Amino acid sequence: MGTREIPLFPLQTVLFPRMPLPLRIFEDRYRIMVERCVEQNMPFGVVLIREGEEAGEPAVPMSVGTLAQIHAVQKLEDGRLNILTVGSERFRVIECHSDREPYLVGLTEPYGDEPPSDVEKLDELTGVVSGLFGDYFKALISAAGVDLPEYDLPKDAVDLSFVIAAVIQAPLEQRQALLELTDTVARLEQEQAILRGQIEVIRRSPPRKAIRVAPFNYRALDPFVTNN
Repeated sequence: MGTREIPLFPLQTVLFPRMPLPLRIFEDRYRIMVERCVEQNMPFGVVLIREGEEAGEPAVPMSVGTLAQIHAVQKLEDGRLNILTVGSERFRVIECHSDREPYLVGLTEPYGDEPPSDVEKLDELTGVVSGLFGDYFKALISAAGVDLPEYDLPKDAVDLSFVIAAVIQAPLEQRQALLELTDTVARLEQEQAILRGQIEVIRRSPPRKAIRVAPFNYRALDPFVTNN
């Protein structure tokens, strides 16, 4: 795929491929954007804000974001919209325009991971990070005082790296850095270090009274995912 123009939605969040993002739309400019996207069956781009705010004057976005496919729209009586989106592919913003539409429009190009140079190392890291996430999830659940729900992780290394990046607790700058990496091994290595550090922090937290939580099932997102 070559370059294309897409609507941009700067937010104080990082959207990863294959992950859901529910949004409440209240500004006129973004209601127009969503309605046009629905009519034309096209996605918009979610980009982390580098400078500015979500509301008001157009914010300056980071250069790498993720396409958001709209899968459900609920119109509220006051004119606001509730929408459910799911991240698909990443893109790089080449240039932005704020004078063509009420919302930002970006000229973008595809942005993906490079083929792995060491498949054996990638496979090893995939297993290690999956195991560490299991330890992290158990430690987190125990510290929160909830019963351990069932969960499912993808087997594909790239998909796994994005699910881990979306679930772990990390500042926006670190999450954006993980999104921008094009080396799957490097992303998994960073997540390995983050998980190990967070496991130690969580295990030092006092346990709480157990409660029940809903299961985390990665495959439950499959009906909402568009493969590009």
